[in-house]
Amino acid sequence: MNKLFLLIIALLLSACESKSSFDGVYESDKTMESFTFSNGQVTEMVSGVKIGVFPYKIEGNKIKIEGVDIAFTLENDGSIDGGVMHGKFTKK
Repeated sequence: MNKLFLLIIALLLSACESKSSFDGVYESDKTMESFTFSNGQVTEMVSGVKIGVFPYKIEGNKIKIEGVDIAFTLENDGSIDGGVMHGKFTKK
């Protein structure tokens, strides 16, 4: 029973760790755009001007920003890909 409890705690902690490791600032390789992910919200910036703060959710390797039509693919190298419209963003 104790081993099962410890396993559940370890899994919960690893889930929290993976989300917090995703949080951070991602900057575009093509535009003056950046996204800051933190605590379930993302702040979009263009040329240093805040465009908005939106909730987001992660479904598999997809990051969906709610309230706007933006979705990213989380790549194996840790970058996020916004496709033709937004390009690739790397974590700073």
